[in-house]
Amino acid sequence: MDTVRKEVYWKDPSERIVRAMLVSPYEDDHQFMRRFFGRTNWILHTARSCRQAEMLLDSEPVSVIVTERELPGENWRSVLRLAAESRFRPLVVATHTFSEADILDELLAEGVYDVVAKPFVESEVSQVISFAWLRWKSKRRIESRVPVIGQEAAPAMAGAGYSGL
Repeated sequence: MDTVRKEVYWKDPSERIVRAMLVSPYEDDHQFMRRFFGRTNWILHTARSCRQAEMLLDSEPVSVIVTERELPGENWRSVLRLAAESRFRPLVVATHTFSEADILDELLAEGVYDVVAKPFVESEVSQVISFAWLRWKSKRRIESRVPVIGQEAAPAMAGAGYSGL
């Protein structure tokens, strides 16, 4: 597991800077992403398996996960599950090759935010990760403002004639 990190201090770093994770068993993917992230102020965590990704998600705020479809002993669905169970609920971007075009509909229908083609092209990787991070950030802000009935909003509404129906 590697982390490319630049010293950037923010009040809430998970919402001020892209914090992504690459989950891939392929060294070429790791080399590309480390070079790419090294030229940005973004933070990259890397994992070669779902187990490593799970350990990182337990300790690091991550907003976007880029995952290979097939992982040692698991696949992209396992990464989707990890993301859904994570405290930060990152969005998942899957990789694909042009020969795998038939799988794209399945990936998107089952909850992958977007796909990025391999071999990687910097402009596409930048765009996909940027849009995923902006969407993730927007969802977090909306979720933090929406009261959940039955929790903190219910007592306030009860005094205002709210019946709970």
